[in-house]
Amino acid sequence: MAGSTKTLLMLMYTDYKFYLEAMGDNCLPFLKYISDQKDIFMCTTTIRPLFIAGFTKFYVENTNEIVTDVDRYIELEIEYGGDRAC
Repeated sequence: MAGSTKTLLMLMYTDYKFYLEAMGDNCLPFLKYISDQKDIFMCTTTIRPLFIAGFTKFYVENTNEIVTDVDRYIELEIEYGGDRAC
């Protein structure tokens, strides 16, 4: 079983945190399905591909805010330097 498949299964059935970079773009539709079923916690350096895939809101732990547009997220990326933070 591929690593991405295992990650998707763990996201669906547990509350662990995972790094989005460990998954390929082909996982995005499944990730979207899971996130429609429950809140998931993933760490990433960029969420722009997720906006393109149809995700509409993200909680950014660094600032304790919910981001609903890519422009605000880009501002946060610039401010925090794109560090690998959840």
